[in-house]
Amino acid sequence: MSDVESGTGPTGIFSDLPSVENLPFHPMHVRVLDLQDSEERSAVFSAWQVDQSPNVFFQQVRERVESALLTELSLPCGALHDGPPAGWDWCRLLSFHPVPATHLGPLEILGFFPCKHETPIWTTALSRLRSEAQHVGFDIEAHQTHSFEARVEGRRKSEYLSLARELSASLGDEAWGAQPGHYWRQLARLLEVESAPTLEALDELEKRLVSSDIGVIRWIQPSLIQAACDLVGAIAAQQIGLPVQWAHCEADERGLAPPPLLRVDAGDELVHIPIALHIMRWWVMPLRHGEEPSPLSAWIRDQFGDP
Repeated sequence: MSDVESGTGPTGIFSDLPSVENLPFHPMHVRVLDLQDSEERSAVFSAWQVDQSPNVFFQQVRERVESALLTELSLPCGALHDGPPAGWDWCRLLSFHPVPATHLGPLEILGFFPCKHETPIWTTALSRLRSEAQHVGFDIEAHQTHSFEARVEGRRKSEYLSLARELSASLGDEAWGAQPGHYWRQLARLLEVESAPTLEALDELEKRLVSSDIGVIRWIQPSLIQAACDLVGAIAAQQIGLPVQWAHCEADERGLAPPPLLRVDAGDELVHIPIALHIMRWWVMPLRHGEEPSPLSAWIRDQFGDP
C-alpha cells in the first residue's frame, strides 16, 4: 500500500480463471466470451441454469457482469493510449433455460432486454459455448436458447476517448497507487482545472464524465475512472484528513491489474474500500426510469464524514 503524503487493498482481487479443460460447472458460466464482429466488441455471458428465485438469478448475473466490467475498467494505463478503445459495445447473455417473466425486471436493472439471436455474433457465441459445455458436462443441444442484450454507450465518444488516451500516455506504465494523487493531478492538468482534491472538483468531474442515459451501461474509459478513484482517495486524505493508503495495482503477466482499492485506518480496524467498484456502480451501471441518483460526493460524505 502507498501512504498519503501530499494529498493521495490488497492485490489479487481477481483469481485466475481455470483452463478450458478444468472448467467447473456453475449455473452462470465462469467464462466471459470476448467476441469481435466487425467494429463491434461484445462480452457474452451464459447461464446453464436459471434459479427459480429472481433475486438469486439477478445476483448471479450481476456478479459476472460487474466482475467483467471491473476487470476492463482496471486495465493498466500503459496498455490504453493506442489501439482500439477499451470496453464493449454490447453485453450479451445467453440462457439455456427459460427465463421466467418474474426475472425480467431484475435483468433490466443490469440493462438486459430480450432480443433475437439471429446475427453472426450469436452464431459465433453458440459455437464457442458448445465446446465449453462439453467440458462442464452440459448438453447444450438439449436446451433451447434465450438471448438478452445490454447496450453499452459511450465507448467511442470522441471527446472522452481522446482525453482518456492523453491521460494514459501521460501516465505511461505507472501503476495506480504508485504515486498517490498523481492520476488525478494529471487529469486536472489536461482538463485545465484546479488540481486541489475537493468534493467540488469531484462534482464537476461527475457532471463532465457521467451520462444520464436511461437503461444502458454508461461506459467511461478506464484511465478516467482510475483518475476518479485517485481523486476520491485524495479527498479523503487531504480534505477530510483521514489516514488513507492506496493499493499498488501493478499488472500481472497477462497485462491485467487489480481494481483500485483504498484502505483507511479507522483506529481499531483497517477498512478496505473497493473504490473502483463503488464508482462503477454509481457512474457506469444503468439508470432506471425516474431514478435520480445522488452525486458521488454524497456517498463520500456518508462513508468518510464531512470535511
